Amino acid sequence: MDSDRFVRLLDDMIYERRKMTSPLYQTILAGRATQRLLQNFCIHRFPIKNLWTRNLMGVGSRLPDYDLRVELVTNLYEEETGALTGGGRHVQTFLDFGESVGVPQDVVVNAPLLPQTRRLLDHNLNACGNTNVHFTEGVASVLLLMEGQPPIVDRAGKSMLSVMRDV
Repeated sequence: MDSDRFVRLLDDMIYERRKMTSPLYQTILAGRATQRLLQNFCIHRFPIKNLWTRNLMGVGSRLPDYDLRVELVTNLYEEETGALTGGGRHVQTFLDFGESVGVPQDVVVNAPLLPQTRRLLDHNLNACGNTNVHFTEGVASVLLLMEGQPPIVDRAGKSMLSVMRDV
């Protein structure tokens, strides 16, 4: 497959799977999410967020382009430490949100994984870190399909960030 067709295919996949159209995100943005739903959202989304930097390292370690590796390392450093912006570790925001909806951090961090979550985590770790597959699998799976989406904002301008901040 030529590179233009590959990029179009990825764009189509991102559009089809965009979070903004998810019933879950629509419910949360509309303010109709119950406390239990928000708690489960935190518990079951945290493992995916928490492995972001490991996935990033797996992809970055296999990139042949120095400038791209530097960009990924810089992003990784900020995600893990928050030192560049002074905002703290990014995943901590998720844990703080969990606390605000009644889920202690230790519950979020130590919750058993759903089978679907385990499969997703295993898939992403393999796609990003397996040297027997091309690094673009990890890029497509994690950097584009999961993280490469526009911020989740509804038509009225309400964002997931504002929901998490204002709970």
